[in-house]
Amino acid sequence: MDAVQDGDGNQVQFLMSPGEQVDLPDELGSIAFEGVARWGGVVARHDRAGSGCWPFPSPRCWG
Repeated sequence: MDAVQDGDGNQVQFLMSPGEQVDLPDELGSIAFEGVARWGGVVARHDRAGSGCWPFPSPRCWG
């Protein structure tokens, strides 16, 4: 993949939103921003020791 340059030799940049299509200079074709894939993650943790005093002890651990 090579950078596309305009007539002055500057690298071409586009600010696009989902659903937009832009024609490239010099009949190089076009590019389309079809969308953004959304994702999410979940992290679950269980403390097998059950005390909750490690690694950051709180006052409830001292007595």
